[in-house]
Amino acid sequence: MSAYGQQLKVLADQLAYIGSPVHNERLVLQLLSRLNEQYEGIATTIQQQDSLPTFYDARSKLIMVESCKAEQAFHTAQDVGTTLNANVSRPPQNAHASNDYRNDR
Repeated sequence: MSAYGQQLKVLADQLAYIGSPVHNERLVLQLLSRLNEQYEGIATTIQQQDSLPTFYDARSKLIMVESCKAEQAFHTAQDVGTTLNANVSRPPQNAHASNDYRNDR
């Protein structure tokens, strides 16, 4: 998200340099229009505000959402890994019974 926002800002700055400035509202709407469904909630929230935030505020909100989603994914992966390790390290429940059976012979 950070790289995408930076690229968009560079393009806007280049357009301003040649005499075709991009207004903040247009820049924010362009930023939001290229997002995937992962950002649908925050994009809708930003669009429904009485006045659009500045480009930098909108980008910061999107980066924050991206960071939160990445952290959630990380914790989910850790939880899954812990669960898998717990299941793998447990001996099969009937392992003791079969060993006892062999020892009784």
